[in-house]
Amino acid sequence: MSGKLKFISALFFVLSFVLMFSAARVTSAASFTILSPAEARAMISRNPDVIVVDVRSNIDYCYYGHIPCAINLSWNSGEYEREYQQLPVDAPIINVCEHGSRGASASAFLSSRGYTEVYNISGGMTAWNSAGYEKITCADENPDDCQPREKLLYYPHIASDKLWETEIAVVNLDPENGISVNFQAYDKNGTPVGTTRTVKLAPAGRRELIVGRDFSRPEDISYIILDSQSAKLAGYLKFFNASGGIFRAAIPAVAETSLQPLSISQIAVDDGWWTGIALLNTTASDRNLTITFNTGLVISFNLAAGAYKSINLADLISPAPTTGINSAVIEGAEGVVGLEIFGCGNQLAGITLKDTTETTLYYPYITDDPRWWTGMAVFNPGKTGGVFAIKAYAADGTELEIPSHTSVSGPRDRQLSFDPGTFFIRDREQFIGTLEKFDLPAGTAWMSLTCSVPVTGFELFGTSDGKQLAGYTSVALEGTSGVLEKLEDQGWTGIALVNTAAKPIAVTLKAYANSGGDPVATTTVPLNPHERVVKTPEKLFSADLGDSTYIGFTATAPVVAFQLNGSGMALDALPGSH
Repeated sequence: MSGKLKFISALFFVLSFVLMFSAARVTSAASFTILSPAEARAMISRNPDVIVVDVRSNIDYCYYGHIPCAINLSWNSGEYEREYQQLPVDAPIINVCEHGSRGASASAFLSSRGYTEVYNISGGMTAWNSAGYEKITCADENPDDCQPREKLLYYPHIASDKLWETEIAVVNLDPENGISVNFQAYDKNGTPVGTTRTVKLAPAGRRELIVGRDFSRPEDISYIILDSQSAKLAGYLKFFNASGGIFRAAIPAVAETSLQPLSISQIAVDDGWWTGIALLNTTASDRNLTITFNTGLVISFNLAAGAYKSINLADLISPAPTTGINSAVIEGAEGVVGLEIFGCGNQLAGITLKDTTETTLYYPYITDDPRWWTGMAVFNPGKTGGVFAIKAYAADGTELEIPSHTSVSGPRDRQLSFDPGTFFIRDREQFIGTLEKFDLPAGTAWMSLTCSVPVTGFELFGTSDGKQLAGYTSVALEGTSGVLEKLEDQGWTGIALVNTAAKPIAVTLKAYANSGGDPVATTTVPLNPHERVVKTPEKLFSADLGDSTYIGFTATAPVVAFQLNGSGMALDALPGSH
C-alpha cells in the first residue's frame, strides 16, 4: 500500500496554502476539521502537499469514481487502521467516504494517533458529486498525473521599455536546502520569449533580477513564470520609472491561481487618476471573463489559454460614463491571476487581484499628520450586504474608544444608526476613507475590522503633497513566519510588526544576505497585547546588518508584518510573505 502514497493530490500547479476556512467546523469529540466539498476542493488545489484518502471499499473507489489522485484505504475492512502509519504525520490529510460517517471515524482515529492536520468532507462523495466536482475511475486514471508537480510563482505583468522597468525577486525560505529555480518569460499570447533562465539559490538565498538587464528581448515580455521543485519560495515584482525612479509600485508574486471570482477592490478613473489591470490565464482552456462594476455596468471578453491581457479600465468602460465606478468583480476567472495598478501624476500604487475573502481584516499602520495620510478600504464582492465593526488601538496596544455615529452608508432607502465603530456595507460596495471616515479617534495606530460577510480590502499610504503613494491588500496578513523581502539599498526601509492577539508574543527577526546561509544578524522583539512597533531595521537590530538584503521572521503567535521602502520620490509597500 505504501506505493500509493506517491499519489499526492495536486489538481492545479500552485504553491502554498493561504486560505481561511470560514465555514469549516472543528469537532468537539476529536481534533479534526469538517470541510464542505467546496472548501476541500480549494484546499486540494492550493496545497500540493495535501493527501486525500478515500475510505470506501475498493469497488466504490475504482468503479464509481474517486477524487483525482486520492489513495484508497478502506475503513470497514480494517485496512485504514493497519496502514495509517504510512501517511506522513506532517501532511494535511483529507478523508472522504460515501456520506461522511466513515470519513469522520477515520479522521477521529487518525487525530488520536497524533496527526494534527486532519479533515473530513461533509457529505462525502455524495456531496462532492452533487457539487459537480471532478472524479475519476481507476481505469481512466494516469499515475503520471499524480506525481508531485513543479511549484510555480507567477509574475503576471512585466513592463520593460523606455518608460518602465521591472525588478523581480525570489527568496528561498528553506534555511537547510539549496534549490534551483527556472524563470521562463512569455509574450502576451503565451509564447516563450528567449530561453529558460536557471538560477541556483543557496539555503535562505535570494536573487534579484532586472528584466531589461537579465532577460533577452525584454520589450516582448508580458509575464514570467518561475518553476521549482520546492514550495518554500516567496517573491515580488516591482515596477518603476526607467528614467529616474520618480515613482514605483511593489506587488507580491502570485503563488495561487484563482478558484472564485476576482475582486478589483479599487478603481480610480476620474480627476486625473487611472487604473490598469493585468490578467494571465494560467490554464490550457479559454476563459470567458465578465467584469461587473459596482454601478451595474457589465463587460465581457475572452482570455485565451496561456494568454495575458493588459487593460486600461477607462478605455474598457468607454463610451459608458465612469462616474461612480470604484470597484468590480471578475467572474469566470478560475485559473486566472492578476494585479492592478493605479496612479495620478507621480503617485503610483498596486495590489494583487485576489479571490480570497475574509471576515477579519487588519490595517496595521494608520497615521494622519501634516505630511502623511493613510487610506483604508473594505470591499464586499458578494451579493449580500453586511455589517462590519472596527476596533482601534494605540501603538502601545491600548484599545481606544470610538465615538458614536450615524451611518451614511445604510440601506438604499434610509440611514441606520449603529453602535460606535459599526457600519453597514451593501453588496458590491466599497467603503473607503481616511481616519475621519472610519470615526477613528486621535492616536489610532492600527485597526482591525470584523464583518458579518466575507470581504476584502487594502491600505494606502500617501503624502499630502500628492507625490508619493504605496499600498497593499489587507487579506491574509497574519502568520507565524514569513519574510520581508527587500531592504532598500539606496534609501530607507521601515518595518511594522503588530500583535493582533490579547496576549504577549515574541517575534524573532533574522537578517540574511543574498548569498543565504547563516543570518547576518538576529534579534527578538517582544510585543505586548495589541502592541505595534514601527522601526527601521537598523533600530530593530543591535548588530551591524552588513550586506543584508532581506529579513525572515518567526513569531510565537500570528503576527502582522509589513514594510515600506523609500528612495527619493519613490515609495512602495510589501506585506510580509508567508
